[in-house]
Amino acid sequence: MPMTTRFQRLGVRALSSATASSAGLRAPHQRQPSPFTVRPSTEEIRNSSLDARNLEHAVRAIHQDGIVVVEDVVPHEVLDSLNHKMVEDARELQARGKDGPFNYNQGNLQQDAPPTVEYFHPSIFISNLPSAPI
Repeated sequence: MPMTTRFQRLGVRALSSATASSAGLRAPHQRQPSPFTVRPSTEEIRNSSLDARNLEHAVRAIHQDGIVVVEDVVPHEVLDSLNHKMVEDARELQARGKDGPFNYNQGNLQQDAPPTVEYFHPSIFISNLPSAPI
């Protein structure tokens, strides 16, 4: 006799992928190849607040996948500037060898953003948009 699950015994059927997809759901075993992405409007970015629809999509993604990408909240030139500095700092820290700030092993470098005014951009550190879905 084939084994049945508790849900089958209760008469609950699994949703087909097509049904789940049309309902905006995914079965727990199905993984998306990349995180769900929210693309806020220019007005949402200016107001530092997602509209109700984008917020709902973001919250669903957090609950379902544990991650959501909110695109273009931080201007790319700001990120490029910070990235350039942090890569430069990382190379310097790696050059220290065993005296570097490694987290548990030498392959896991512990690094924070530089604590200077030049690299402190409110769009990165104090924007409400990235934390809105949480």
